[in-house]
Amino acid sequence: MAVEAVAGAAILHAWIGLPLWVLAMGLMAMMTATNLLSVRSPFFPYPTWVVMAGFAAVLVAMAVIGDQRTQLFTSLGSLAVVLLAYTVRRARGPRPEPTTADDADDTGVADSTVKAVADS
Repeated sequence: MAVEAVAGAAILHAWIGLPLWVLAMGLMAMMTATNLLSVRSPFFPYPTWVVMAGFAAVLVAMAVIGDQRTQLFTSLGSLAVVLLAYTVRRARGPRPEPTTADDADDTGVADSTVKAVADS
């Protein structure tokens, strides 16, 4: 939430001459107050079903309209690739932990190299 507040403050800074930190704190206070309010929807599950039906209608329309089929199939292909990569990653299990202090970290630089550079 802090990133959104700073981004919003940077945008507002162009029109309002206050410091960024003041705007960011104000936006954080407004977002926190908004999140603390509990909003009840009297129609609760029904808007969700309406949105899902609309989404399905858009997908059906994309499949029926000839010009839109390419976009639909490209999107479905991209989704399939992402789901396949996720499945393969999950099947491999968690990454093994480094066994010694001199093993390379995520950047590929060994800890001893970092220490040597920091000492010089």
